[in-house]
Amino acid sequence: MLQSQQYYLPILHQPIAFDELMKKDFDNKLIAHCEEDISRSKINNFQLSTLNSQLIAIGPEGDFTLEEIKLAVQQNFKSISLGKNRLRTETAGLVAVTLLQHLCEK
Repeated sequence: MLQSQQYYLPILHQPIAFDELMKKDFDNKLIAHCEEDISRSKINNFQLSTLNSQLIAIGPEGDFTLEEIKLAVQQNFKSISLGKNRLRTETAGLVAVTLLQHLCEK
């Protein structure tokens, strides 16, 4: 963190059950998915602050189910895309952290 002059340390959590995810309390909750039938906000439309807590939910292999995505949106998650390409779970986590870092710098 000193070398890169970062002000915060992202935390990548271990996988948890979906129902446990719905109980998490963060200032900004995003759910990244590949489902095109559900409207997704463009990630560039967000402006986030490092003073707030952020959560980007990354789905398992094969993505979240349609029901899970709808439930998350009902629980105040913002539905987003991480891009046009389908990503492996471990790659999606790195992309999500990079996007959060970019959004917090705006």
